[in-house]
Amino acid sequence: MSLPFDAAQQALADQMVAAWGAFIRGGEPSTPSLPWPEYDTESRQILYLEPGAVAVTTDFRARHSCDFWR
Repeated sequence: MSLPFDAAQQALADQMVAAWGAFIRGGEPSTPSLPWPEYDTESRQILYLEPGAVAVTTDFRARHSCDFWR
């Protein structure tokens, strides 16, 4: 059984579908509504995907307690 998405979940799903489509068409997942930064080891920018909170961030390790799991 699947439950319907709320508005924020549906918006994220739509953005992700568009990003996958852009990646398939041209090898680049960025879209006008979802700018996806290229990863590099200096800036360590990643795209954080959460319903209602899509953002570029550099704190992946802290958000996911990576030091704890070492």
